Amino acid sequence: MAKDDYHVIVYYLLSYLYDCLKKGRPVDKSIIRLEAYPEEIDPDYYSYILEHLLKDGLIEGLYTCEAPSLGSKKVVQFRGLEDTCIAPAGISYLQENSFMKKAYETLKTLKDIMPFI
Repeated sequence: MAKDDYHVIVYYLLSYLYDCLKKGRPVDKSIIRLEAYPEEIDPDYYSYILEHLLKDGLIEGLYTCEAPSLGSKKVVQFRGLEDTCIAPAGISYLQENSFMKKAYETLKTLKDIMPFI
């Protein structure tokens, strides 16, 4: 799997949120925004991923709002990044999904940027 694969990014985000939950640490918005992620992620792709994590009930605390846009392109803004938390379904997804195991294998070489794994 490539570092920009959907499942790899989902693993990165969910594992970080799960680690914050277990250790009682606040969420670092820069990690949720993928600012230190080793691959540049297209903003529309990033929005797609967050929207589906929320829609699928894997995360909670985050909400979206549509921003005014010029033209026909929908612009989604995310609010509450600091309140984002992994949901019980997200924990189960991490532990039971075979794609998550493959994503982990892809990211384990990047442990230096992901000390929470």
